[in-house]
Amino acid sequence: MRRLIKDTRGAVQTEYVVLVGTIGLAVVFALVTVGPKLVKDFERSRNITASPIP
Repeated sequence: MRRLIKDTRGAVQTEYVVLVGTIGLAVVFALVTVGPKLVKDFERSRNITASPIP
């Protein structure tokens, strides 16, 4: 049992998984928060570019 408690193999991989998961959640939260405004701005600029010049 003591040998299992002192065994740290896989600890670095676990830390990376937690780190990548946290960063992923932050990216998703940022896209949900800012995404609709970006889509609206993109559609507006697309419509201005695609419309004929009066």
